[in-house]
Amino acid sequence: MKANNQDSNPKLDKMDNRGKARVQRGRQEVQHKRDDIKTRKKRLQNELQGYMYSQSSKLSSVSRNLIFGILGTIWVITYSEGKMTIANPYFFYALLSSLLFMIVDVFHYFLDSISYHRQQYKLDSYKSNEEIDNIYEKRMDKINNRSHYFLIGKTCVLILAALFFITGISEFMPSICELICR
Repeated sequence: MKANNQDSNPKLDKMDNRGKARVQRGRQEVQHKRDDIKTRKKRLQNELQGYMYSQSSKLSSVSRNLIFGILGTIWVITYSEGKMTIANPYFFYALLSSLLFMIVDVFHYFLDSISYHRQQYKLDSYKSNEEIDNIYEKRMDKINNRSHYFLIGKTCVLILAALFFITGISEFMPSICELICR
């Protein structure tokens, strides 16, 4: 009998329904928060990716200008009377590492261009969001990681070229001072 009384008690029925409503509302809020977090993470990821592209582009541009400056300075210093005479081995090493930088730089952008072009045409073959999340995003992550390795490699070659150049200039400076002081 007690079970029947409890089942038919309107006060308990109201409490149970309110409790269920709260639980359902709580689940909806959690799901809504998850969606908000997922949406926010995606927005932040896009924002960070934009910053990354901007900064890596600036780094590449500045690096290229430094390499052109090193190449131009070496040419001005070593080119005389129609001949290029590299008396300082550090200038030669700086010249070689600068040329290596330029080759790696061109190869980097060539590979990235091909990879992005391929991904653009593969977009049409994806039939669901899951395919985009599982295939496209992974491929793009792979391309971005490779691009970062190229960026790190180019920065190392730039530093090496700059060190060779600075060492070459420091050895070359006494001869410039002798010419000026005469």
